[in-house]
Amino acid sequence: MPAPPMKDKVTVYTPTSEKDKYGKPVFSKDTSKARVQYTSEVFQLSDGTKFASSVKETDGSKFTSTLKVTLPPDTRIEYGSEIEWIGRFGEVVRGDVTVLEETLNYSGKKVYFRTAYVGKKRSY
Repeated sequence: MPAPPMKDKVTVYTPTSEKDKYGKPVFSKDTSKARVQYTSEVFQLSDGTKFASSVKETDGSKFTSTLKVTLPPDTRIEYGSEIEWIGRFGEVVRGDVTVLEETLNYSGKKVYFRTAYVGKKRSY
């Protein structure tokens, strides 16, 4: 399975084992190519109620909105990492990695690409 086209650039901030003078982790900065997509999900129960894990309400409907970032296999990323991306209209989107997935070959020995799901924080 070939990797999808990766025409976006993201900055991945990965925590190191070092701490700064305030006790917060020091992050290493790495720039990588990626494929970035907005995703949103609406969950509906059999009785008609809709819900999501991280909920935003708009006109009575509830949904969760995340950023799906597909990265090449050589990009170092882990839980606790942060991803920053400059959107299509120049907005800076930065958030924490909430879910990581790997796409492997059939034998499970080669990673084709990694997908990270990011909770978004926007700054204009």
